[in-house]
Amino acid sequence: MHVLGKLPTNVGKFFIKVYYSQRPTDAAAPVRLVVMMPGETAETAATQAEIDFPALMRDFPPPSPELDDPFLSIQMVFGFNPLEIKQEGIIDVRAIRDGKSYRLGALRVKSRPPAEPPTEVAN
Repeated sequence: MHVLGKLPTNVGKFFIKVYYSQRPTDAAAPVRLVVMMPGETAETAATQAEIDFPALMRDFPPPSPELDDPFLSIQMVFGFNPLEIKQEGIIDVRAIRDGKSYRLGALRVKSRPPAEPPTEVAN
Protein backbone atom coordinates (compact mmCIF):
# COMPACT_ATOMS: atom_id res chain seq x y z
CA MET A 1 0.00 0.00 0.00
CA HIS A 2 1.40 3.37 -0.97
CA VAL A 3 0.51 6.31 1.24
CA LEU A 4 0.68 9.65 -0.53
CA GLY A 5 2.59 12.18 1.54
CA LYS A 6 4.51 12.11 4.79
CA LEU A 7 3.98 9.82 7.76
CA PRO A 8 2.33 9.70 10.25
CA THR A 9 -1.04 9.93 8.52
CA ASN A 10 -4.55 8.55 8.65
CA VAL A 11 -6.25 6.41 6.02
CA GLY A 12 -10.06 6.66 5.98
CA LYS A 13 -11.87 3.37 6.38
CA PHE A 14 -9.68 0.26 6.21
CA PHE A 15 -10.74 -3.35 6.76
CA ILE A 16 -8.82 -6.58 7.15
CA LYS A 17 -10.73 -9.85 6.72
CA VAL A 18 -9.10 -12.81 8.45
CA TYR A 19 -9.96 -16.38 7.57
CA TYR A 20 -8.52 -18.99 9.95
CA SER A 21 -8.92 -22.79 9.78
CA GLN A 22 -7.61 -25.67 11.82
CA ARG A 23 -8.39 -29.31 12.35
CA PRO A 24 -10.78 -30.02 15.24
CA THR A 25 -8.06 -32.17 16.81
CA ASP A 26 -5.86 -29.03 17.05
CA ALA A 27 -8.57 -27.13 18.97
CA ALA A 28 -7.19 -27.90 22.44
CA ALA A 29 -5.92 -24.33 22.94
CA PRO A 30 -7.26 -20.82 22.30
CA VAL A 31 -5.98 -18.89 19.27
CA ARG A 32 -5.07 -15.22 19.37
CA LEU A 33 -5.45 -13.28 16.11
CA VAL A 34 -3.15 -10.26 16.05
CA VAL A 35 -2.98 -7.34 13.59
CA MET A 36 0.38 -5.61 13.95
CA MET A 37 0.90 -2.17 12.45
CA PRO A 38 4.41 -1.14 11.35
CA GLY A 39 6.56 -0.85 14.47
CA GLU A 40 4.31 -3.05 16.65
CA THR A 41 5.03 -6.54 17.96
CA ALA A 42 2.59 -9.27 18.93
CA GLU A 43 2.96 -8.11 22.54
CA THR A 44 2.35 -4.40 21.81
CA ALA A 45 -0.30 -4.71 19.06
CA ALA A 46 -3.47 -2.80 19.91
CA THR A 47 -5.66 -4.94 17.62
CA GLN A 48 -6.17 -8.51 18.85
CA ALA A 49 -8.93 -11.06 19.32
CA GLU A 50 -8.82 -14.33 21.23
CA ILE A 51 -10.86 -17.27 20.00
CA ASP A 52 -11.61 -19.91 22.60
CA PHE A 53 -11.67 -22.95 20.33
CA PRO A 54 -12.02 -25.44 23.23
CA ALA A 55 -15.26 -23.70 24.29
CA LEU A 56 -16.48 -23.57 20.67
CA MET A 57 -15.81 -27.28 20.24
CA ARG A 58 -17.96 -28.08 23.29
CA ASP A 59 -20.90 -26.34 21.58
CA PHE A 60 -20.55 -28.13 18.23
CA PRO A 61 -21.35 -31.75 17.44
CA PRO A 62 -18.35 -33.88 16.47
CA PRO A 63 -17.45 -33.93 12.76
CA SER A 64 -19.17 -36.48 10.59
CA PRO A 65 -17.16 -39.70 10.22
CA GLU A 66 -17.72 -39.44 6.45
CA LEU A 67 -15.39 -36.43 6.26
CA ASP A 68 -11.84 -37.40 5.35
CA ASP A 69 -10.12 -34.35 6.83
CA PRO A 70 -12.52 -31.98 8.62
CA PHE A 71 -11.60 -28.38 9.42
CA LEU A 72 -13.04 -25.83 11.80
CA SER A 73 -13.00 -22.32 10.29
CA ILE A 74 -13.69 -18.81 11.49
CA GLN A 75 -13.84 -15.49 9.66
CA MET A 76 -13.30 -12.17 11.36
CA VAL A 77 -13.23 -8.60 10.10
CA PHE A 78 -11.08 -5.95 11.75
CA GLY A 79 -12.26 -2.45 10.87
CA PHE A 80 -10.30 0.78 11.30
CA ASN A 81 -11.93 4.19 10.94
CA PRO A 82 -9.48 5.82 10.52
CA LEU A 83 -6.35 3.68 10.27
CA GLU A 84 -3.39 5.54 11.73
CA ILE A 85 -0.12 4.77 9.93
CA LYS A 86 2.84 5.99 11.95
CA GLN A 87 5.74 4.62 9.92
CA GLU A 88 6.69 2.54 6.89
CA GLY A 89 6.85 -1.21 7.36
CA ILE A 90 4.56 -4.22 7.31
CA ILE A 91 0.96 -4.63 8.43
CA ASP A 92 1.25 -8.22 9.65
CA VAL A 93 -1.64 -10.52 10.57
CA ARG A 94 -0.78 -13.55 12.69
CA ALA A 95 -2.45 -16.39 14.56
CA ILE A 96 -0.75 -17.41 17.80
CA ARG A 97 -1.52 -20.84 19.24
CA ASP A 98 0.43 -22.73 21.90
CA GLY A 99 3.24 -20.15 21.74
CA LYS A 100 3.73 -20.59 17.97
CA SER A 101 3.10 -17.75 15.54
CA TYR A 102 1.59 -18.34 12.08
CA ARG A 103 1.58 -15.60 9.44
CA LEU A 104 -1.87 -15.24 7.88
CA GLY A 105 -1.12 -12.25 5.69
CA ALA A 106 0.95 -9.12 5.29
CA LEU A 107 0.82 -5.79 3.49
CA ARG A 108 3.85 -3.53 2.95
CA VAL A 109 3.27 0.16 3.71
CA LYS A 110 5.41 2.80 1.96
CA SER A 111 5.01 6.53 1.80
CA ARG A 112 5.76 8.48 -1.33
CA PRO A 113 5.81 12.19 -1.91
CA PRO A 114 3.15 13.74 -4.10
CA ALA A 115 4.12 13.97 -7.76
CA GLU A 116 5.71 17.26 -8.78
CA PRO A 117 3.85 19.16 -11.48
CA PRO A 118 5.67 19.14 -14.81
CA THR A 119 7.87 22.14 -15.43
CA GLU A 120 7.34 24.17 -18.57
CA VAL A 121 10.18 24.40 -21.02
CA ALA A 122 10.73 27.87 -22.49
CA ASN A 123 11.14 27.99 -26.28
